[in-house]
Amino acid sequence: MAKRLGTWVLGASAALAVMGASATALAEPTEPVVIGWWSYFDYQKVPTTTNAAHPVTAFGDPDTYYYEPSGGCGMQEDPNVLPADTAWNNMVSYVLSHSQNATLSSEFTRDESSDLNQFQEAYFGWAFVLLYVPKDKYCDHYQVHIGTVDDGVQAMANGKILGYASLGETDKTIDMVETGTSNLVLRPGINEVVLIHQDQCAVQRYVHGVYLTHNGAQIPLAPKSVIWGRVTQNDAAKTPLFEATVGLTGAKNDSFTTGPLGFYFFDTLTDGAWQLSAQAGGYKNQTSQASVALGQAQTEAVRVDFALEPGCNCPNGTQCGANGDCLEPCTQSGEFKYTCKNPGETCVNKWCVKDPCATMICNAGFACHDGVCLEIACSNVCCTAGQVCSAGQCKPDNCGAGCGPGQVCAGGTCVEACTTMTCVNGLACEDGKCRPECEIDPSKCGGPSDSGFAPDGLFADTGGPKVDAAGDAASPSYGGSHGGTATGDDGGCSCSAAGQSRAAPMSIVWLIGAWGAAQLRRRARRAIARSHKAVVK
Repeated sequence: MAKRLGTWVLGASAALAVMGASATALAEPTEPVVIGWWSYFDYQKVPTTTNAAHPVTAFGDPDTYYYEPSGGCGMQEDPNVLPADTAWNNMVSYVLSHSQNATLSSEFTRDESSDLNQFQEAYFGWAFVLLYVPKDKYCDHYQVHIGTVDDGVQAMANGKILGYASLGETDKTIDMVETGTSNLVLRPGINEVVLIHQDQCAVQRYVHGVYLTHNGAQIPLAPKSVIWGRVTQNDAAKTPLFEATVGLTGAKNDSFTTGPLGFYFFDTLTDGAWQLSAQAGGYKNQTSQASVALGQAQTEAVRVDFALEPGCNCPNGTQCGANGDCLEPCTQSGEFKYTCKNPGETCVNKWCVKDPCATMICNAGFACHDGVCLEIACSNVCCTAGQVCSAGQCKPDNCGAGCGPGQVCAGGTCVEACTTMTCVNGLACEDGKCRPECEIDPSKCGGPSDSGFAPDGLFADTGGPKVDAAGDAASPSYGGSHGGTATGDDGGCSCSAAGQSRAAPMSIVWLIGAWGAAQLRRRARRAIARSHKAVVK
């Protein structure tokens, strides 16, 4: 039986079975899914004769959409008057603020009577849907399907107009390509799709069989209940945060990495309370919670947004790392050796770095993953077999067999990983890893390492607190908005950059003095012994 929610009539697929709490995490589905339809139909009669630049003269006339009252002008306004991103946000916000919640189905339809004066006034309706596109299926064929319509539908995605369906057309399909061009509109990850329905004349207003397709097949609804939202900066523009991490805890644990638009979602959720967290490098972590409670026979979508503040909120005794983590101080082991108590952490300039990405800055067009700078995949560009997209262009893929140790693929060619990054805080790159310079080249280490009095391993540490000429611990910086000053310390090896001078740590000065005093005492004892033997003889 069809279920009416709000003003759209939805198919029976809104009822889904519950998956157990032990179900596998599905934050990144392997197939495309839609995340419900947020819809609103306005009963206000809108005059369509007030702007001479947009005359309405035919059924489904694109000029009609200029008059829709969301504040977006149907994306028909001059971008110099109303920027496209502003128009798009106006429409999405309008639909979300007027619809009570998502009506979860993979398609929608509407059918009722109308009482309008032909081409003089119009009724409008809107529908907003989130479409998830897996990265490996991004270049497949996606379309909007419109069964029949009276009088017209304008389809849009990610702020671009895709095309139109008008009265008299049957089973119209609209490619996910910007109208009048061959430019792809979809991105890997979550995409925003908005449809505007217009009615221009009595007696009917309807739209039937609206859904999205992937390679000709209808894209299904994400299973069971959904928690979704957007991660942005806490600024006036609500700038989306790319590659922010949203965590979910409750009956299952999961995480989702946001795409360019900042959206995340979790599906297959059982009824109950869920805890959420959001973090991004250079921003303070934020937590929230949400609950779903419609029961096994129905689904719902709950929105939770995060607006992150710049900075870091770490407790006393810890340091804010480059990726927003709170770093524990290194533990001293011996005179100059410093280690981390937690496995997998690296001691860098007296702080235990959890993520090796915090030791490097990737070049433009690259992003750090698991301590390696990888080229960011192109958006809106699809290449043929044997090609890879680099900097917006398709190039021969010479990395198909994989790259050697210490190499990564860039522009379709294997290159040394060190050429794709810059190491921070006095570290140097070797085989694609950032390490203290003196570990790579001991000749760059300060201190009398070749004087014959240094105990084994004295200068061979992997990082830790430094002591400056005043005997105070140095305060390295990891960049971003946290405290500290850049020192260029190598984490205990007293390495210096070219052209820099460095005072010897007080502990080394003390060691040299103690060694010299001991040598004088030994020489004095040997002289006394020789003189004593001479007297005896």
